[in-house]
Order: sequence, then C-alpha cells, then structure tokens
Amino acid sequence: GYWNGLYFDSNNPSNSLAYTTVSYAPDGVTVDGYLSVTDSTFENNSGYGIEINDGSTIPEFARNELSANGEAPIEVPADLVGSLDSETTYASDNEHDRIELAGGDIETAQTWSAMDAPYFCGDLSIDAELTIDPGATLQFQEDTYIDVADGDGKLVADASNSDATITFEGQNES
Repeated sequence: GYWNGLYFDSNNPSNSLAYTTVSYAPDGVTVDGYLSVTDSTFENNSGYGIEINDGSTIPEFARNELSANGEAPIEVPADLVGSLDSETTYASDNEHDRIELAGGDIETAQTWSAMDAPYFCGDLSIDAELTIDPGATLQFQEDTYIDVADGDGKLVADASNSDATITFEGQNES
C-alpha cells in the first residue's frame, strides 16, 4: 500500500532533497516550510509529485524529474513560481502535464520561465513586477482573469526579440 510521503513544516535552512527519489505516496512531498530540491525524481504518486503551500520557502529547485503522478507534477502558490527552473521535467506522463498554481497573489518581483508544461492558473493578482519569458504558456481556468494591480503591479510579457511567443489561453476553446 501507499505510505504518506514526506511532509516539511520545518523552516530549517538545512532541509534539502538532492539526488532523491520519492514515489508511491498520495502526494510525494508536501512543503509548508523551507526546502531545497535538486536533481531528484518524484514519480508514481497518486496525487501531486510535489505540493508547495503558501508561506513556504524554496531557495533552490533545479534539474528535477516529475513523472507519472496521478494529478499534476506540482502545485505551487503563484508567488513562488519564480523559484522553479526550466531544466526540470514537468510534462512526463502525469495525469495533467501542467504546473498548477494554488493561490494567485504575486507580491514579489519574479520571472516565470518557459517550461515544458503550461502554467495552469485561476485568478491572478499582480502586486509586483512579473516578467513572463518568451515561450511560456499560461492556461486559465474558466471565468478567471489577470489583475495588474494599481500601485506596484507590473506585467512584462515581451517576446519581440525571440522566435518564441508568450501564450495566454483558456483551458477550453470558447
């Protein structure tokens, strides 16, 4: 049977997973604290490979493989998406090959890189500078939107110096 996976609610900066495989759990890893993740594999979990909750700190997330998970490879708050790297494999035989965003408030300046899977978004509220790299795809749930907030909110989506475009699309065709 399944075990219950790894749960990090500690804010100890020494928490890390490197060259690690986590498999056959409901959610492979749940983060409610501090965790660095590098060169690791999260596979065959019945839910998410990794679930990162609001208020967590992810100082490094690089060169990972998230495959064959029963939901999406990862669920992450919008304000932590800038912590993810484009060298990680997200689209690899998961039930939903997409980066699922939980919570849509972006309060720290960040860049969202082009990934091998789309960002799957609900409503987004941008209260800091958000830069979207060429090649990125943002896919939105039905009846959702982006609010570039008055004050410090800023959205930069400029692919004019690239062969790749930036795509904003609905989950379903209208």
